[in-house]
Amino acid sequence: MTSLAGRVAVVTGGGRGIGRAIALGMAHAGADVAVVARTASELDTVAGEVRALGRRALTVPTDMLDRAQVTAAVEQTARDLGRLDILVNNAGGPVVLSGEPRSLWVEEHDDASWDATLVLNLTSCYWAAKAALGPMLRNAYGRIINVGSGYSLIGASGLSAYTAAKHGLVGFTRALAMEVGTRGVTVNLLRPGWTNTHLVDWRTIGALTGRTPEGAKAHAENLAAERRILEPEEVAPLAVFLASPAAAGITGQILSADGGYMIGV
Repeated sequence: MTSLAGRVAVVTGGGRGIGRAIALGMAHAGADVAVVARTASELDTVAGEVRALGRRALTVPTDMLDRAQVTAAVEQTARDLGRLDILVNNAGGPVVLSGEPRSLWVEEHDDASWDATLVLNLTSCYWAAKAALGPMLRNAYGRIINVGSGYSLIGASGLSAYTAAKHGLVGFTRALAMEVGTRGVTVNLLRPGWTNTHLVDWRTIGALTGRTPEGAKAHAENLAAERRILEPEEVAPLAVFLASPAAAGITGQILSADGGYMIGV
């Protein structure tokens, strides 16, 4: 029931981490995949892995802070692969243009870093969704999956811009789900918890929270029922399910793959 045969997916931030795992998960389920990110070498590697699974792959080097590039990437996917059924808005993370980790606290925050963080984690998702809706609505089938964060629902000391953007993505998900709910398109937010990716730098996280790197990692593990950090490949199956026809009745929801993050707090 989770077959994606004949479908086309675009995955932003698809060069590594959760994005790579989702792109490969989509390919395993039968979808052709466009991989969107900044680093061409990473895109080429993932595209090769997709093709090794017998699926078509498209690489689209894109700066997610540039509206024209984001829109063009989505439009190119629909044009070159013949359709567009699935959009995974996965690109994200704090943007630090200047300063040390402490500069992410509000009283010292660099304004340009604030603006860029909101664009990367929220506004770029709007740009991509807007471009994707045309082909999705024409075919009366679409799956938009916004990748949130553990901080989509809680506060994070020293990550005010990132937290604000991820909270905003929840609202955007729900509002867009209402707009297209009768037209064959679902919109959901996939919420990972702590996941072993390049974004998880325990030294920086420790500096933000007054802990050693080892202490920061142990604290994160203890916040989850499973007392561990998940791997990206454990998050991807939820995205594949949400992209499938089997998930037609699920929209406007926050669904977590997080090892039980914060359920006991």
